[in-house]
Amino acid sequence: MAKHVGRDDFQNITLPWQWYLDMSYSNVILKPDKFRPLGQVGCAIWYALEMEARYAYYLLKFGLQINFVETKLEEATKPEGAAKLLADLGHNGVPQLPEKKNATRNPSEVTEALTAEIRTLLDRLNFDPVAAAAYISEGRSLDGSALRSAAA
Repeated sequence: MAKHVGRDDFQNITLPWQWYLDMSYSNVILKPDKFRPLGQVGCAIWYALEMEARYAYYLLKFGLQINFVETKLEEATKPEGAAKLLADLGHNGVPQLPEKKNATRNPSEVTEALTAEIRTLLDRLNFDPVAAAAYISEGRSLDGSALRSAAA
């Protein structure tokens, strides 16, 4: 999350529209109201937690129909993690990792203080993505059919 803030990912509206999910989108699991006052840090936290909740949602909805392969970017970008990911996907080849081209170039962009601040905020939230995604039981869905029928 600190890297998102360090790169100003949520400062220009075109970035969330192109690459992320905007807080103003009407079909979200996690209501963004309490994150908005925190500015860019709040946007980054909300986005990360929304993605966790969406992952839990898709596991709940499709877990018996789809084989989900789990990995973390921090692991999959290293030889051992990449090999494990490929094996989990059914490939036994040796991974060939490309040179990093978009990594944060200046480590001072993401300070230890910012990371500590974000960790403190996250610790206060006591966030449970599975509980958040359980809104399925309320008849809500991410497929957009409710939005389409409301617009009709």
